[in-house]
Amino acid sequence: MARRRSRFSKWYSVAYVAKRSLTYAAAVILTFVGLYGLVLVSAEAFLVERDLPVNADIIVVLGGDARPRAGQAAALWREGKAPAVLATGYGDCDFARQTLIAAGVDPQAVITECRSQTTWDNAAFSQPILADRGVSRAILVTSWFHSKRAVKRFRSFMPGIQWISVPAERSKSFWEIAGDADGPQVVKEYAKSIFYDLRTSVSGPGPTLPRGIAMKTSRLP
Repeated sequence: MARRRSRFSKWYSVAYVAKRSLTYAAAVILTFVGLYGLVLVSAEAFLVERDLPVNADIIVVLGGDARPRAGQAAALWREGKAPAVLATGYGDCDFARQTLIAAGVDPQAVITECRSQTTWDNAAFSQPILADRGVSRAILVTSWFHSKRAVKRFRSFMPGIQWISVPAERSKSFWEIAGDADGPQVVKEYAKSIFYDLRTSVSGPGPTLPRGIAMKTSRLP
C-alpha cells in the first residue's frame, strides 16, 4: 500500500510539473504572438510615411522588393507625375528597369544606379544623378514599411530637394504578413530605423558619401 502511494505521489508530482511547464510555455507563446502582432500592426504608425503624389521632376524607386516598388513607380509615371524614373540598387536596378518598361514606362525615361547596397548608399549614389538633372522635387518609392526611414535619409542627405514619399502599399493583411517573409522584415525595420537615427545623430544631418563619390550641387537655385 505504501509503495502504491509512493508511486502515485511521484506520478502526481511529474504530472503537476508537466502541467505547469505547459502552462508557462503556452503563456510565453501567447505573449510572443501578441507582441508580434502588435509590432506588425503598429508599423503603420511608426514605420510608414505617405504623402500626396504631386507632380515632380523624377521618381526614385529603391531596390529591394523590386516588383511591387517598380509597379508603383510605373503607375505614377503613367499618371504623369514625373517624366523620368531612377531605378536604384545593386542587383535590383536591371530587374526594376525591365519591370518598369514591361509596365509601360518609356525605356528612354528610365535611369539606373546599380552600385548602392543599402538605404544609406541609395541616397549617396543617387545624389550626383539628381544634381546633374537639376531636380528640385522627387517622388520616393519603396516598400510601405521602409518608407519613413528611407525618406528621412533622403531628406537629410539632400535637403535642397523636396521629397515626396509614395510607397508601394501592402497587398496582404497583417495576418498574412505575420506568416510569411515580410513579417520578420517589418520587425527588423524597427531596429534599422533606430540605427539610422543614431547614425545620423553621430555623423550629422549632412551627407556622408561612400569613398570615391563626389557631392554635386544642383544647377537649380
